[in-house]
Formats: sequence, structure tokens, C-alpha cells
Amino acid sequence: MTNIFNFGNSYQDLGGDFFDIGNPEKVNNPQLLVKNIELFQDLGINGVDHLERYLSGNKLTQNTISTVYAGHQFGHFNPQLGDGRAALLGEIKLKNKIFDIQLKGSGKTKYSRSGDGKLALGPALREYLVSEAMFYLGVKTTRCLSVVLTDDKVLREKPLRAAVLTRVLESNVRIGTFEYFKARGEENNIKKLADYCINRNYPQLQKHTDKYLKFFQSIAKNQAKTIAHYMSLGFIHGVLNTDNTTISGEVIDYGPCAFMDEFNNNKVFSSIDREGRYAYNNQANIVAWNLSSLGFCLSHLISNQKEEINKVLMGFSSDFKNKYNQIMANKLGFEFTSSDELLLNDLFYLLNKYQIDWTNFFLDLRDDNCPDFKDFQNWYIQWQSRVQNTDYKTIMDRTNPVVIPRNHQIEDIVNKAYMGDFDKLYEFLEVLKSPFSKTKFNQKYTNPPTSIEKVEQTFCGT
Repeated sequence: MTNIFNFGNSYQDLGGDFFDIGNPEKVNNPQLLVKNIELFQDLGINGVDHLERYLSGNKLTQNTISTVYAGHQFGHFNPQLGDGRAALLGEIKLKNKIFDIQLKGSGKTKYSRSGDGKLALGPALREYLVSEAMFYLGVKTTRCLSVVLTDDKVLREKPLRAAVLTRVLESNVRIGTFEYFKARGEENNIKKLADYCINRNYPQLQKHTDKYLKFFQSIAKNQAKTIAHYMSLGFIHGVLNTDNTTISGEVIDYGPCAFMDEFNNNKVFSSIDREGRYAYNNQANIVAWNLSSLGFCLSHLISNQKEEINKVLMGFSSDFKNKYNQIMANKLGFEFTSSDELLLNDLFYLLNKYQIDWTNFFLDLRDDNCPDFKDFQNWYIQWQSRVQNTDYKTIMDRTNPVVIPRNHQIEDIVNKAYMGDFDKLYEFLEVLKSPFSKTKFNQKYTNPPTSIEKVEQTFCGT
């Protein structure tokens, strides 16, 4: 094998307890359907012939690994999960950061359990579209480098065309990775993993005497920032399990996720979230719960563990609330002060009461339009008083996207793709690169779904 990408793989240095070596399964007739040209350039990958062979797993530059982790899934602990359909090709160092390059849908691994290790085209396109949208909206996220279409079929509700996705991420380490070793009583491996993550993702902490506490604090701060940001966009992750909560603060695993159309505090999209554990308004609480599990895993490395861990968890809640309030105030055209909390709370109540479209409400408000309900008109008068004598429209323009990847648009793109029509996919990918610009080109993507077009559930794709 010739390492033409100059990949490293520092995770292998941790030892065999952390991963399994196993090469991807060969696919039939790989075709490069989507190529993220900007990301290829950013990573310095160019001049490689037959990329589809490498990005399908048919041709390798070195051995690949699948990592092991555990996870609390809907609150229930599973002691061993892992990369059941993913293979880590290697890592690229760029501008003092290291990025993992990982195939998803590349076949069975040691951790596949009863799964086939494959990925249908639909979920591959959903992850590509939503993660790219999140990136251009400014949210810290994993990204996608490519989608390779194959002639293979996967059996879900019916046979579907298979694809291989290439994912780029700052870290594949999740809270569940720490939980795996905690459940096995392997505290030395927890320390080894924490040191690895600090050296790679938080190198500024290396010289701190209390670096493990600082590590925990940094993860909590990054998660608070990420959750506040994407909730301000009306995003619902769908499966915020501990195995889907990264130590880098990136959003990962875009399965049963969606952006809300009409606002609903208790909105869920995951077909398996029957109790509303991961509903829109509960996401910060769930991440706090996940962080408490991480704190338990790191507790033997932290002095005054109970007191310090509780401080971090309280700090997360405070950081999230402050960040969310500030972004929401910006969406309304002003900088947040404590006296604005009532105005925000009243808005949430009214949006929920009348099921107003989340994204378009702020665009309409920016143009001084408000829903025609008496109590909403009363709120509107208070808002006008708050923003008078300010350049509120400039602030709102910076914060409120014109276009989001609405669920019904993604569904239409996926359905067309299964029929071999990719024109709308390519067009929408270009539209998503300028989410804050209002143009004739993107106008058709700003409309909420009709009652017939609504998509109320999404699925994990396994």
C-alpha cells in the first residue's frame, strides 16, 4: 500500500483495547456522486486519480480501524457499541489541527452486531446536506468529503441503493468511549484516552496541573456553545445519546434529525423517540445528563471530584442559557440584557401557541411583519419599543438564515436521487453555501411545506 494521502493514524498508538483493525468490504461499480471541492482544497488533497476507489474502500493506502465505545441510548446503557459501519482511513494534520477521515457505510466490522454495515443512499445524502448546512450556518460540526454511489443494494423496508460516505471530523472520541472503559473498570485506559484527547484536541491544557478538570470544563463549554447555536436555528438532533456526544463539541451522526418548520417546544422527529427524551426543548438537559456521565468517568482523575464536577455541570447550564439568550436576542435585533428575558419567554409561548414557522417568523419580523393575532400584536409593540433607535435589521440579517435544509426538501432530493435524478441535489448544495443571502435563486427553498409535503419522522438508516 502506498500512503498517497499522507495519512497518519495516532489513535492506533493507544493500543488494541481501543479499536479493531479490519478493512472495508469491496463495493460494486463505485461512482463519485458528490465531491466537496472546498473541503478537499482545505485538507490539501488534490491530484489523486480514481478517488472513487479510495473513497469507497475498494483501494486503501493503509490499514483501517474501527473504534470501540459504549453508550447510554435513550437512557439505557449498552456496554459495547462501536463503529459498526465505519472505518477510519487515517488523519490529516492541517494548521495545528488534526482531522480524521472516516468511511461510513463501508461494511461489517467487529462492532456491527446484527447490522449489515452498509449505508443507503438516502441517509448518506441527508448527512451530507445537513452537515454542510450546519457548517455554513456557523455550527461546529463534522463534515462530509464525498458520497460514492454503488451498484450494491441494502435491505431496509425495501431494497435501496447503497452508498459510502466519507466523513471528516476533529475527533471520533465520544463520551461513550470513556464509558466503555469505565464500565470495564479500566481506569488506566481512561487516563490514556484523556491524555490523547488533551494532546490532540486541547493542547493548551497540557501544562495545567489540573488538566483533567480543565479538559472536562472545555468539553462542557464547547457543547454549551454548539447546542445553543443549533437550537437557535430550530434544529433537533434526534438521538443525543452519549455515543453521539463528542469531546470536540462537534455535532455528529445526522440520522433522525431535522430543522423544525412550525415551532413546537416538544417537537421530536426520531421515529423511535416515543417519550420525547430528545425533544427540541430538552436537548440542553440531555447534554447535561451526558456530561454528568463523562464526569463520573473522569472522577478518579479530578481532585475534590464531587464538588468540581458539579461546578462544571452548573457552569454548562449557565453557559448554555447565556449563549442561547444572546443568540435569540440577536435574532430579534438587539444585545441581550436580563430585562429581555420576559420578552423572549413571551415569544416562545406565542410561537408555540400558534405553531408559527420558526425560520420565516424572524425574516418577516425583520421586515416589520408580525402574525395577525391580538396577543402577538401586543408582543410586537413591546418588541418595537425594544429595538427603536437601533440598527436592528443589520443584527437580524447576520443571525437569521433565509434558507435551512427543510425536511420536505431533503425528502424530495432523496426520492429523486433514488430515481437517478441528481439535479436538485447539486442545486441545493450550492444554495446551502449562502444561507443568509436572499436571492431569486434560493427563493423557492424558503417556503414551509404544505400539509401534503410535511415529513414528521426521520430514521437512523440502519
